Amino acid sequence: MIEMKNRFHLIFLAIVLAAAAAGIANTSMMSTVERTREFGMLLASGLRPARVIRMVLMESVLLGLIGVLMGSLVVGSLLVLFTGRTGINYALLAGMESADIAFGGVSISYVIYPRFGPRQLLLGFLAVTLTSVVASTWAASLTGRLEPAKAMRP
Repeated sequence: MIEMKNRFHLIFLAIVLAAAAAGIANTSMMSTVERTREFGMLLASGLRPARVIRMVLMESVLLGLIGVLMGSLVVGSLLVLFTGRTGINYALLAGMESADIAFGGVSISYVIYPRFGPRQLLLGFLAVTLTSVVASTWAASLTGRLEPAKAMRP
């Protein structure tokens, strides 16, 4: 039973990370497209493409880490503070009266008890840093391949 719950937990985390990666990739691409002229000017003034790539990657990592700080420390702390002892009953939110469900021989409760600690914060930082770098690699590589003359044209 525990292995099944861990698998469901990992699947849920993978879905959350995929959604986060899509959001970070979209933000990074839009930021890169909107600043194509600026990157062209930097490249024309002698900045190496590797430096521009690092700039884009660092920007996305910083945005991701700010998101982790705001989400974990502010929202996560408030969630644990208000629902840590009573839990969150998803059955009541959905208008159902069942206390738990069974799926493939595994009983899953509708009540979850949020927990928050240094380990979760560290794992969040690591996951978001890795996700940010992977998600913004495409935008960064496009920026590094810009030709300064073409990038500065209107």
